[in-house]
Amino acid sequence: MHLWGCYKLECIPCFGDLPSLKVLHLRDMKKLKCLDGSLQTDRDQGVSNEQGATAAVAKAKALCPSLKQLVLNDLPDLEEWLDDAGLNSPSLEQLTIQKCPKLRKTPNSFHSLKRLVLKEVNEMGISSITSCLSSLISLSINGCDGVQYLSEVMLSKNIFLESISVVHCRYFQGFPPISEAEEIHTAVRLLKINDCCKLLSLDLRYFVCLRELIVSNCEVLQSLEGLHFLTSLEKLKIGPLSQRLHSFPFAIEAKHLTSLRDLRISGWPNLKFLPDQLQHLTTLKFLWLRDFNGLTTLPKWLEKLSLLQRLVIQNCQNMMQLPPQMI
Repeated sequence: MHLWGCYKLECIPCFGDLPSLKVLHLRDMKKLKCLDGSLQTDRDQGVSNEQGATAAVAKAKALCPSLKQLVLNDLPDLEEWLDDAGLNSPSLEQLTIQKCPKLRKTPNSFHSLKRLVLKEVNEMGISSITSCLSSLISLSINGCDGVQYLSEVMLSKNIFLESISVVHCRYFQGFPPISEAEEIHTAVRLLKINDCCKLLSLDLRYFVCLRELIVSNCEVLQSLEGLHFLTSLEKLKIGPLSQRLHSFPFAIEAKHLTSLRDLRISGWPNLKFLPDQLQHLTTLKFLWLRDFNGLTTLPKWLEKLSLLQRLVIQNCQNMMQLPPQMI
């Protein structure tokens, strides 16, 4: 079911009356302030208080039992999503909330939720919906300026979480620092951090099982902690980082990154040279270099990457020649 562009709609029916409903999209409703199931169906009208109470209990138990996917998109006045709307289905697996900047209260009983996408949602709304989650596989947060940290509690409770994406969150500052004695149980395989302009440092010790790491367009980022723990990392995409840096703010050591096959690096104006540590990444099969305007030639040690199958050089405007052994 798709309800789209109903500009004057102020309330919705209790969707618990639709036991076979699997997909529901609510989009572009300018006056909708609360999801509470307050709009009565014909069947509800004219019943006694006692009958109404019994019906309400029955609805609460039903909770739209077949609903698998729910999308709330562009509901600019939505403030509350209450339990009796019938949308917190025990079967709900995919939830997307976009452009709901006033949302501050949601149900928190999503026991089967696997994929959560939050875009342009305020901090109270995010906290309300994530406080009790424990079954997530994928989490995507986009354009949520109220997000400063992803909590350690949420990471440790969602032990099956495989993918985290944080994009366009201006005040995101990473993950709370952890001590060497703490053990973080996380199976995250993909971590993407993009366009977070206040991020100074990123602690990767939560993510020892990472297979893919993307850190890009974080213009003040100056350090990555714990990169050497990522022995399962296969793909790394990084840069540009802080414009003040004259070199990469971390060591890339072959003895630790023994699984790395795919490396993609974007430079910045003050970065004049490729990191010498790259020559020790002998497992590399793909190398992509972009925006290294300080480079005039590639280093001779590149020939040491004997397993390299593909080399891409993009927008390196001052590149004048390649090493003879590569021609």
